[in-house]
Amino acid sequence: MIPVLYGSMNAFGTYDNKDFDMQKWLVTTTFVFCTLASWLSMAADAPFTHKEYMTEMRDGVKLAMSVYTPEGEGPWSVVLMRTPYNKANAERRARRYLNAGYIFAIQDCRGRYLSEGAYVPFEDDMEDGYDTVEWLAEQPFCTGKIGMTGDSAPGITANLAAAAAPPHLHAAFVGVAPRSLFYESRFIGGVFKESHAGGWMRGQGVADQIPGMKKRVVMDDHWKATDLIHHREKIKIPIYNVGGWYDIFSHGSIHNFKYLQ
Repeated sequence: MIPVLYGSMNAFGTYDNKDFDMQKWLVTTTFVFCTLASWLSMAADAPFTHKEYMTEMRDGVKLAMSVYTPEGEGPWSVVLMRTPYNKANAERRARRYLNAGYIFAIQDCRGRYLSEGAYVPFEDDMEDGYDTVEWLAEQPFCTGKIGMTGDSAPGITANLAAAAAPPHLHAAFVGVAPRSLFYESRFIGGVFKESHAGGWMRGQGVADQIPGMKKRVVMDDHWKATDLIHHREKIKIPIYNVGGWYDIFSHGSIHNFKYLQ
């Protein structure tokens, strides 16, 4: 809720005192109401436990993962997010799933933050997504049913995990993620997209990878290995797609939905 100040202005361009007093009352009341609502919401949150794991991938590299578990007997189904944006401070996000009776697990992608390995955006996310889903399914706290979620880059990692077809991945909720990294992010119209891919990669600290990427301007076997349009037939789970009308991946989200029908 956003408090809005209003009142009638007098001939000198200032607000009348009675209007100003009303504004102060409205702002104060709104602030108190929002604070109380926040406290009540926190009070309603169920207790949980938080543990850190280093999960080993098929090549021996270990990836850092936070697991938030509801209090009680279990086992529970798991909602997983894999992110290059830092898994730390995920408690607020975790609570929506904890309160609904799910475990929430969030993992740093390979080479990011607390995870081992070299970071090459999205190149290992099919295999790492598969291995992480299956690792979770084997844990005593898990029912064996895993769902994935994420928006933008974490949404892309969810799509790629789905393309790897881990047996225990049952569904995904994906926001603002393209169908094709090549055609809808990196080389829109056949030209490397500096404002999208270039700026994002610099922000991710991998600007040194851009020159090599610019040399591969056609869809070769390297790009095909991690581009969703070449793995559609492997996806067997339902994926709920959400797009933003003015998002950079607005077309990609629609194409992703149509492509998976």
